[in-house]
Amino acid sequence: MNAAEGRTKAGFELQFGANHQSYFLLFWLLKYLLLASSTPAFHSRLVSVASAAHRYGPVQVETINFEGNDNGWLAYGSRKIANIYMATQIQRLYGYQGLRGYSLHQGAFISPNLQKYSAAEACAASIYAAVSSELGGRGFVPRGCFGCGTSMPH
Repeated sequence: MNAAEGRTKAGFELQFGANHQSYFLLFWLLKYLLLASSTPAFHSRLVSVASAAHRYGPVQVETINFEGNDNGWLAYGSRKIANIYMATQIQRLYGYQGLRGYSLHQGAFISPNLQKYSAAEACAASIYAAVSSELGGRGFVPRGCFGCGTSMPH
């Protein structure tokens, strides 16, 4: 959340490393397992935890490390919208292969400044998105590549 400015060992802004790069790395390491384990009866899923804080601003591509900007909420919001984009892109690229990308805001839960839901209630949305049969094959699967118009995404 609105953390003090810091850097990862690789030199990236700390929230970018913790709230986005780590999510992407985990997906990348599991991608082939997720694709191989998907079945017609139950598609594999990536559930990316976003936040209503995505409203704080767009992804700051030009200043990914927020140099000279000490606004932690803008950095956090930028990272959370990046998670939404990641889930959308995974859905676009792999949805037709049975790997679904979902993003969600699980609600405010017990933390130093957000005391609305218990930890169990906050985790329920993520668990539901990961295992619910109600979601089934739901999710947007594009009919073609947005860039070149081919019949399959790539």
